[in-house]
Amino acid sequence: AGEPRAIIIDLDSGGGNLFATLSFVDRIQRTSVTQNFTLVTRVRSSCESSCTVLFTAGSVRQATRGADFGFHSPAIASRLPRVASALARRGVH
Repeated sequence: AGEPRAIIIDLDSGGGNLFATLSFVDRIQRTSVTQNFTLVTRVRSSCESSCTVLFTAGSVRQATRGADFGFHSPAIASRLPRVASALARRGVH
């Protein structure tokens, strides 16, 4: 009970493994409900590729002036419907 705690993740990344990112996002979102915390994602410098998926997973998202974001469609989405479906559920098209 009580006010949720904030877990802050500072992001500065050129990207990474999309499958690992999606797995982490699912895990952290489930845990935030059971452990009563708010996920805050912050970018001060650069967040590209799969980093943007993690950034958008935050219930509170913050970016400093001048922060750079690099969004793109994943190359594998057209070949793997499971990945495309997972991204679509998160609003990434």
